Amino acid sequence: MSLPDAAEARRISAQLATLEQQRAQGSLPHVDMPLRLYRVRAGGFVRVLDEHPEPVSPGMLDAIDAFIRTRADSGGVEEEKDEKVETEDRQERAGGEEQSKAEGEEREGGHGEAIAAGEDVVVTASSAAAKVNDDDVEKTQSCTSSAGVEMTPPWEAATGAKTPLELLRRNVRASDWLGKQSEVEEQAAASKVQDSVKRGGQPVVEVESEASKPVNHPTLYDQWPPQLEERRKLWFVPRNSGRKASAIGAENQPVVYWMHNTLRVMQGNFGLEAAILLSRRLAAPLVVVSLVPSAIIYPVCHSATASDAYARFSLVELYQQFSHAGVPFYGITAKEDGMAASSKEQQYFTLKPNPLYELLDALEPHAVVADAMFTSPSRNDLMRLARYLELNRSSCSWSLLSMDSTTCCPAYQLSMKLQGSLERGAAFASEEQFGADYANFSQPRYGTYVFSPLPRVGAQDLALNQGRSERLSSVLQRLHLEEVNWHAVKAENSQSSSQMRRFSEGEGLQKLSQLLSGSDSQPAIQTELRGGGVLSLLPFIRHGTLFAGYVLRRITEAIASCPTPTNPQERKALAMRKVMRSRALNHLGKERDYVLYLALWTAIHESSDPSGPTQPDFALLSRSEIMASLSMSAPRTSSLETYQKLLPSWAFSAARIGEIFNAQVPGAALYDPYELESARTKDPYWNEIQKFLVEQQYLHPLLVVYWAYRLLTWSVSSRAAIATIDSLLSECTLGSKCSPDAMFSVWKQLFRLGSNNTNAISASNGTKTPNQEDLRQFQRVLESEIASQPKLQLRP
Repeated sequence: MSLPDAAEARRISAQLATLEQQRAQGSLPHVDMPLRLYRVRAGGFVRVLDEHPEPVSPGMLDAIDAFIRTRADSGGVEEEKDEKVETEDRQERAGGEEQSKAEGEEREGGHGEAIAAGEDVVVTASSAAAKVNDDDVEKTQSCTSSAGVEMTPPWEAATGAKTPLELLRRNVRASDWLGKQSEVEEQAAASKVQDSVKRGGQPVVEVESEASKPVNHPTLYDQWPPQLEERRKLWFVPRNSGRKASAIGAENQPVVYWMHNTLRVMQGNFGLEAAILLSRRLAAPLVVVSLVPSAIIYPVCHSATASDAYARFSLVELYQQFSHAGVPFYGITAKEDGMAASSKEQQYFTLKPNPLYELLDALEPHAVVADAMFTSPSRNDLMRLARYLELNRSSCSWSLLSMDSTTCCPAYQLSMKLQGSLERGAAFASEEQFGADYANFSQPRYGTYVFSPLPRVGAQDLALNQGRSERLSSVLQRLHLEEVNWHAVKAENSQSSSQMRRFSEGEGLQKLSQLLSGSDSQPAIQTELRGGGVLSLLPFIRHGTLFAGYVLRRITEAIASCPTPTNPQERKALAMRKVMRSRALNHLGKERDYVLYLALWTAIHESSDPSGPTQPDFALLSRSEIMASLSMSAPRTSSLETYQKLLPSWAFSAARIGEIFNAQVPGAALYDPYELESARTKDPYWNEIQKFLVEQQYLHPLLVVYWAYRLLTWSVSSRAAIATIDSLLSECTLGSKCSPDAMFSVWKQLFRLGSNNTNAISASNGTKTPNQEDLRQFQRVLESEIASQPKLQLRP
């Protein structure tokens, strides 16, 4: 069994070096499975992934030859004709040795990354192929560049090894040994090009381009870690194809992470983790994009909501972390001076591409990874983008997927019953049904997932990032958008109060550590009502700077690390941590995931409403609700239609609760919106709750019913009360814009959604006419509950 010639040696060396680099980066789907390369007598070769490697034997070679012959025989007459043509070509090339050598050198440059082997077997490497078929066997075209050419490699005489087995006995890596010849040939080729340029000739340019090599998109999503796969949703996967023309080159096409509601890097960002995984598999750079409201580039006083006011500090912290790693982070916002022209264009119907597609496609990505979206406007945008990609499949060459980093446990994707309830026309599951399925999947099924650090970008990519920004600017100008100047936002943050930075990722991790190391002797609920406790982390979780699963893991680890208590103080400290874990599992885990499921159910059923807007589908595809909401001057959209599928029918009527229990003037509200927001009502207890909401940025579960029901009794109608509740929560609750559990947790408790007495209070399917008896039953239940509850002490 002789060693390969120079042409085959260079190809094998390049392939093995690539495999070893991928193994070092940890991006191989089969880490411990050896790769074997076989050359068959038909002239081609195969590569096989062996789960149980064994010594090479003649029987193995005969079996592989039989497999190849069977595949070749089933190929039909066309393959036999192709083989005859190839045989005639080889005979013609063998007639002239000089011409054959010249053609061989040209083909070597075009197929430098192919794999070839010796007569029977060449190499057995303990690594796996980056791309394999479903049968774990990939047949490759045979290389005919050196057919009929007999040459002795210059390094063969200087090496005592004549076979690969002798190399293995000497403990020499085949890639290192074969790489010597590759380096010599590359230096020789470079010297030829330099000589040609000196003589005034034209250097030889390789004809085959990197951009023409296809990307096998379906195999990119095989062999994912189960912790990532259970949170993944594939919206669009193109056929195996590459871009026909790329200004940046196929090797520079990035993997784009669209950061929407996960404002963290150090823990629990599954979208960023998926983007890093894809960038490693494709050996592509990573780019992060976020659509942010234009209010962040202005002073804090211009922020209309708490989310906009606190987002600037979180985003700047993210920018600093990405900048330190060299990963480009594009903040895209509305261009205020161009919104007037944009609004005029909306008055006339014109067929335009999807704006999100135009923005993302300007980056020329291999794939786009987005955060899973639970609010109705953002999910509608994601569905429209996926529909646009599907309708333009022939021209769309990048994948679109989303990763859920919001829920603590994605039971809605793991449970078949919950998946069925998300189908169009199905009713949502009750809280009891959800809890039964949730218990089956919330238990740890895998080991603790270790998130990857941000990839470090070399200095050579800085110029590439600058060119990418220049190409993106033309698309942004057409869409009336602009790129955020993070340095200017950072300078504005330095002039703002330090209290505005208290909900960033760093502050959230520090607060979690303080909770675990503290020794508060007060009861858990009393601590929470005074601004402490585990529920004080809820604003961080809704804001996207903390992951609920990470909080639970840290609490569990703190309990496991506690030594056996030996005195009453240690036993009390351990008991307090267990109570903290129980409340976190209930409120940050199951209850929050259930209301997020309700929000997802509502968004899906709203988009499938047959009585919805009659605007043409292709016109809807050219709209983006997310982009329209970026401007400060954009009109605020109403969410009443979003809740209509979920809430009782009488809640959207002119039904009035206050006229039964209060002596109000018909047709007039008791308080105006300013008095409500500033806590200036005649109800001291309600004022205390409102102040708690503004200061702590969330509404405690024990305070929801009283706060919301009083707004119902003070409003001119139930519909007006729902609009008032929605407005107050949007303005005063952190994270309500992207995390709808802040709103749906109020609807769940107020209208008993998913509970046993749902039929008595809110048994409405959206088409039933308002029933006065349902309204009276609702009033009796809520008044009885409020009367039985003591007024809680919210101040120290």
